[in-house]
Amino acid sequence: MIAKEIDKRQLKSAINAGFEGDTKIVALYDPNVAVSSIDDVQSDILRKLNELDELKIMGVFDKNKLIGYYVRRGGLLVSFALACSFRTRSYLRKFFALIKEDFQGCFVCLLWNKNERGIQWLVKNGMQIHTRDNQITQLIIA
Repeated sequence: MIAKEIDKRQLKSAINAGFEGDTKIVALYDPNVAVSSIDDVQSDILRKLNELDELKIMGVFDKNKLIGYYVRRGGLLVSFALACSFRTRSYLRKFFALIKEDFQGCFVCLLWNKNERGIQWLVKNGMQIHTRDNQITQLIIA
């Protein structure tokens, strides 16, 4: 598994690869956006990311196949996903290792409180819950 920089045109394919078949993501997504399908979630993630600048967009590949992505903006992990078929302990550990290696030190991630799956995964990989308000959980790794 490797990560390499991709452009915004390739980002749509990476988002689609990362969430295809992820039926639980609709319930975990931004509570301020009305989504009713995986396609809605994928489209909204792409919309949000296209509104931001100064992003480093990384495609995650296994044997030259695009299987996911992560996006960073400075010291902030903005968005990430790995294809459902690769969400095994081994691949998930490698995926987080790629992210951590890219940041080379301290970084932060903000997730909706309702995204307990994402929060638990980040905590399992060594991030700590720094703050939590009524909507957002801030995680940090030093």
